Amino acid sequence: MEAQRNELIELAATNGWKATELDNYDAQNWSKETWLLESVWSPIGTLAYVTFPIDFELTKREAWAIEISDEKPVYGKSRDYLLISLKQWKNEKDNFLKYFSEIRNQKNIK
Repeated sequence: MEAQRNELIELAATNGWKATELDNYDAQNWSKETWLLESVWSPIGTLAYVTFPIDFELTKREAWAIEISDEKPVYGKSRDYLLISLKQWKNEKDNFLKYFSEIRNQKNIK
């Protein structure tokens, strides 16, 4: 997860997003951590969340995916999001960036 995590922060930064908060959700059973990202490109201040859900089948509480949403993740609450497996990360980077653009563009429409 560390390699994907570092690459994700770098990609977000080069595409107009800054990590402003990091929540360590280890006390919960469903995610490793969540980041709050804020757009530094227009519209400035648009928010996005990146979450690393854990695999319930593993005893080590390892993250298995990257989840991106425009709403703060709450376990069991329905919301729109993009889910990318960490194993598929290299093939899905373009979808990751596209979804971040969609989040920013939705803010322009509202």
